[in-house]
Amino acid sequence: MKIIITGGAGFIGAQLAEQLSTQGHDVITWDLRPHPSEQIKSEIVDVLDIQRVMQGLQGIDVVYHLAGPLVGFCRKHPNLATQLQIQGTTNMLEAAKENKIQKFLLASSFYVYDGIDADENVDEDRELCISKMGLFGAIKVMSERLLQIYAQKYNFEYSILRFGSTYGYGNSSNAVKDFLEMGFQKKEIAIWGKGYRRNQYTFINDVVEGCMMALEQSSSDIYNLVSPEQTSTADLAEMLRHKYGFNISFMEDKKEGPSMAYISANHAQMQLGWKTIPLIDGLNQIVSQMEAVYR
Repeated sequence: MKIIITGGAGFIGAQLAEQLSTQGHDVITWDLRPHPSEQIKSEIVDVLDIQRVMQGLQGIDVVYHLAGPLVGFCRKHPNLATQLQIQGTTNMLEAAKENKIQKFLLASSFYVYDGIDADENVDEDRELCISKMGLFGAIKVMSERLLQIYAQKYNFEYSILRFGSTYGYGNSSNAVKDFLEMGFQKKEIAIWGKGYRRNQYTFINDVVEGCMMALEQSSSDIYNLVSPEQTSTADLAEMLRHKYGFNISFMEDKKEGPSMAYISANHAQMQLGWKTIPLIDGLNQIVSQMEAVYR
């Protein structure tokens, strides 16, 4: 199949492009910078440029729409983040409609469950309340709804992929990456508060595998691509201290963020056959790669 991946030079998109290419698909990445591998065809495309998007989707079978703002960018630049997420998604959907795309796969986020009590368990059937979310979660939900409206009205398949906090070697953005970098730089890992905040860190390879599995499904659906393993910040730091000898400290005067609700991956596991590796195994893989850099 001929596939476009927006955000294809990003952390998840770049690896997804490589894996789809190895399966024999004709993959083109769209981003504001080229794909890191010269073996992958890449085009410099801004998803806010509707004419370029409309033209570029001619003859395309499948779209993976991964382009969008990160959480930090959303907090610093809410107007730009909203425009990129909502207008960018709308442009891609308009072009998908006009070019009769077969399937549209949208990158969403575990942040759609923001504002739900930390003691609750949630799955894809949970009713979402935008008024309780931060902006990042809200614009992700709005993009999901836009996709569902277009897909139903114009009769194409879709998958909504709610990514967990994704870690791996490269340009990931969460505590796992930050802690590993501090550890290898011989810096003390400073934990805000008591480190009670819990997260479900999900390995990049598992997320990419879930994206590929969703492509093979003939029905439209939503999938939580979130590791079932929940780990507190303190436990993560202790794991790094015990396994790799990193130094840690607690800054109890600093307020740590709240935990999220527990997010079930049962549907992805049952429907897709999706599996995840334990956090410690993912850490070992990253550390072996980082050791070559910091040696």
